[in-house]
Amino acid sequence: MLTKKIFFILISLVIVFGLAGPVAADAPQTVECQILWVTSDYQEMNFMAEGQLIENGHGFELTCDYVIDFSDPEIGSITQFCEYWGPWACNAHGNNIVIQNIYFYFEYNGEVLEIADASYMVNTNGQLNFHAQYAPDQCSELKSFNWTLDLPPGYWVEGTHSYTMDWDIYGEDYFDITNTFTVTLNAPLLTNHVRMGMGGLSSGQPIINPGQETFIQITEYIASSLVFIIEADRANSSVWFSLDGGEPILIQPSPITNFCGFDNAFLVRTYGYAK
Repeated sequence: MLTKKIFFILISLVIVFGLAGPVAADAPQTVECQILWVTSDYQEMNFMAEGQLIENGHGFELTCDYVIDFSDPEIGSITQFCEYWGPWACNAHGNNIVIQNIYFYFEYNGEVLEIADASYMVNTNGQLNFHAQYAPDQCSELKSFNWTLDLPPGYWVEGTHSYTMDWDIYGEDYFDITNTFTVTLNAPLLTNHVRMGMGGLSSGQPIINPGQETFIQITEYIASSLVFIIEADRANSSVWFSLDGGEPILIQPSPITNFCGFDNAFLVRTYGYAK
């Protein structure tokens, strides 16, 4: 019988990273969910499903529905899924199997979250319902804040462009970085936003479509026990972003919030960023 275990090591160091900025949502958001499953030869696989993300003022609930075709010989059965994750993951309720306590990674409000409060309910006909919920106090191990500039789709026209990130701390130049990229109609239009950070574009290639939504961002995070360090950084930093060598724009820092462990996102954002 196969068993999966997940381990994380959190190192108490200041790390500068780039994720997404905060989001304002007044209504349920339609999102694309990546539903985790297993093949008949015990390999991880995924189903893509449409879901609803509902914010409640303190966190959110995510619900996604999918119908698994168990007649496909390449798709593993419920029994195989439970064997793969270990017997602790599955509970039987009549014709339904509840698969719970499986870590779910996804991106929300600028964080890629690691949540154990997620469950699948699957019946013998293959009807699957996925549900996860999140509250910020679930992510108390790390603290984070960011500087973000959001740009609408269509902001970048075809051609070669650049953005500059200038960060001063205590009046001294911490770094001054300029990255270049190309905008062309030949580039795919991605569903999720493209982050422009210190290391380049989050899409992995220095090329985007003119219709792509983008944001420029610096994110700093640290272990909660050392939050005083980033509190001092936030209070004594000045950050400017400039576009195509233009006038620098002074960026205001976000509040310091809880920050979850991160991994590849299982939830693809289909909604916008708020300043």
